[in-house]
Amino acid sequence: MTKGKGNTEAMTPLRKARTDKGMSRHQLSMATDISIRNIEVYEQGKVNLENVAYKTVVTLANALQVPPEVIVYGK
Repeated sequence: MTKGKGNTEAMTPLRKARTDKGMSRHQLSMATDISIRNIEVYEQGKVNLENVAYKTVVTLANALQVPPEVIVYGK
C-alpha cells in the first residue's frame, strides 16, 4: 500500500502543520531548539501536546506560524 493523501487524516495535528509548511523535523528542531526526538514523540502521539508545557506548544506554533490550537487540536 502506498502512502498518499488518505494518510493525512491519521497524522497528528503537529505533523500535519509541519508537513503543510514543508518543514523537516530537523528544520523545526533548529527553529525551536526542541530536540528532533521530542518532536518525533509529539508527532507520533506518544506524548499528548495537551500535557506539554504551554511555552513548548507556543514555541512550536510560532515556528510553524499557526495558532497553538492548530498543533494541539487540529483546529
